[in-house]
Order: sequence, then C-alpha cells, then structure tokens
Amino acid sequence: MIKKTIFLLYSLLTIYSCNDNKPEYTAIKHTNLKNIKFTHLSYDTILLNGEGLSMEGHFVINNNKLLFCDEVFALIQIYDLDGKKLKRKLGRGPGPNEVADLYRVVSSNTQTGDFVILDKSWRVYLFNKKFERQSTSRIDFRNMQSMNDLYNNPDIENPGLYELEYFNATINSNGKLLLIPITTEHPKLNSFANNCTKYYRDSYLMALIDIESGKVKQLLGKRPPIYREYQYLPNFNFIKCLWIDDYIYYTTEIDPNIYIMDLDGRLTMSFGASGKEMATNYTETKTLNESESNFFAHRKLFGYYNFLKEGDGLIFRGYQKGGDATTDGMQVYKDKVLIADIDIPKGSEYIGYSAGYHFLMISMDNEKEYFMLGKFKLESHD
Repeated sequence: MIKKTIFLLYSLLTIYSCNDNKPEYTAIKHTNLKNIKFTHLSYDTILLNGEGLSMEGHFVINNNKLLFCDEVFALIQIYDLDGKKLKRKLGRGPGPNEVADLYRVVSSNTQTGDFVILDKSWRVYLFNKKFERQSTSRIDFRNMQSMNDLYNNPDIENPGLYELEYFNATINSNGKLLLIPITTEHPKLNSFANNCTKYYRDSYLMALIDIESGKVKQLLGKRPPIYREYQYLPNFNFIKCLWIDDYIYYTTEIDPNIYIMDLDGRLTMSFGASGKEMATNYTETKTLNESESNFFAHRKLFGYYNFLKEGDGLIFRGYQKGGDATTDGMQVYKDKVLIADIDIPKGSEYIGYSAGYHFLMISMDNEKEYFMLGKFKLESHD
C-alpha cells in the first residue's frame, strides 16, 4: 500500500511537472479583432547599388542605417535611408573586427545600436554601433545525458537534444541574450515518422542563449495544437518569433494565431486572423526522402506565414498565399487589432522602421547588381 501511494504521488508530480513545462494553449484567451484602415500599400521605390556584393543575404535597420548583411562574403554594406551607398564593414578573417562567417544579423531591441551576428558554425558575435567587437562565443547546448542514454532515451528537457534550426531562421536579442529557433533530428524523436506525435506535442521551439558564454539558458515554447491535426508536416515546421520588452511573440508557418509568451515560457494570450486566399490543404510527407524530394515544390504550392517583424509599435506578419497567387500578403496589427491585410509583391519582406518610414525588401537583380526596396508610411486619418 505504501509503495502504491508513493507511486501515485510520483505520477502526479510527474504529470504536474510536464504540464508546467508546456504552454497551455487551451487555457489562453484569443482575440480576433479587426479595424481595417488600409486596403492597399503605396510606397516609393529606392534602388541600392549592390556592386561588389554576393547579392545573397538580408537587410536590417540599425542606428538609422540600412545594412545589407552579405552571407557569402561575411561583410556588412551600409546605406543611408535613401539608399545611398556609404561604407563597408567587417568581412571574413581573424582580425578583431572581422568574423569567421555570417548567417544572421539582428539589432538589439534595447535601441543602443548594438547588434549580434550568428554565423554558420554556431558562433555568436556582439558588436557595438561602431562595429567594435564586444564578445565572441559559441552556442553550447549543454548535453545532460550520456551519448548512450541520449540515443536510447531522448529527454526533451535536455538542451543537448536540440540544434539550431537554420532554415530561414529568425533571431532576436536584447544585447545579453539571444533568442533562436531550435529543432531536433534525433533518430528516435523527429518530425518525420519516429515518435513524431511526441515531437510535435512536447519538443521545444526556441532557446535563450547567453551571448557572453554561449550557453543555453532556457528552452521555450511548444508547437500549437494545429500540428497534431496534420502530424507529418516537416516541410512547414518552422517558426517566426519577435522579442518585445518582456514578451516573445511567435507564429508558426501553418497557424493563423500569433502567440504571446513571457520569458519564463508561460503563454499569456493569442491574437490574429488567417491570411487571405491561402492554400492550406497541406500534403503530409511521412519519410525523410518523401519530405526532401517535395520540399521546394510544396513550399511553392501551399501558403504559409513567412515573417513576423515590429516597426513603430506595429506588428507586421507576412504570408505566402500559394497556388496560382501572383502576390503575397502582409498583415499589420496595432495593439493586437488587425488594421491591414494587403497584397505585396511576391518574395517581399518587411525590414523595419526608421526616421518616420517603413522599409520593405521587394526584389534584387543579380545581373544588374541592385536591390529594390519600398519606402512607405502608414498613416490613418480617423
């Protein structure tokens, strides 16, 4: 009897512990408020000279400048807000103000002008606005299991189970911590066929990294329930996140909701509405080979949410419509209320806000070596 009582107590503690680690999606409030103020987007186009760049990379706004972050040459080309080419910084090398590689750049959300670089080998660099390196570290997932135990009994609470999710990664930083998307491709716990129910239900989405040491400080977020409807959907298994003050906003590629979580991993609420005319009759792929052979075809055929950014107190969420659509879509939320759901050119992505203007990456011409950006204001007349 005593053993049975102890076992029941242990079971209850285990259940409580597991539930305490999971976002309670069914318990939070969802709002779907709309007050549409904009039905189309008008912008001025600006052309940026890309001569001498690989044309493979991304734009960020930092210290009232447009930065093109070249992922091939590991350098940053600086432009003013009118597109004038100014100077070039960093580059690949061993010097104090160089980097070994470059994959993603993000400005600190503290508005100090500091920015963080994540490279392709899990190194993390912190620079100030003068492009002076402040620290360098390498992400340490702190494996807490023996290799044998990790292989046979993968523990979702063990940071060593995870790795950086590189595909179209969105990173965020407050200058001391780095927020990254994570995944696991463990042979006995993955998004294909091996224990995938547990993967979609229990595995974590994000990790907070101490920039100075590189160590994982906390694992955060679980996939929303919609993934249990499709289950075998590894080709749309990605997340976009946004760190604002003491909260993390995130959206997954197939979920119309935007979730808000505190820094301890507790969900507070969700908001948002589905994008217009999205093709969401997703085809499941149950093996690695089936997934890989259909990856790009499926990501062209179906719709999904592809960016989540903030600018001037507004939240911008982009989506691909899929199918035969000739445009993408972009939603704008103010105070969690949808104020715009507008068409944008295919492949466009919101960059950010500075000096009264929002900026949109529209296209690039590799042969003529230029980038086309859209520069616009959002002003409603109530």
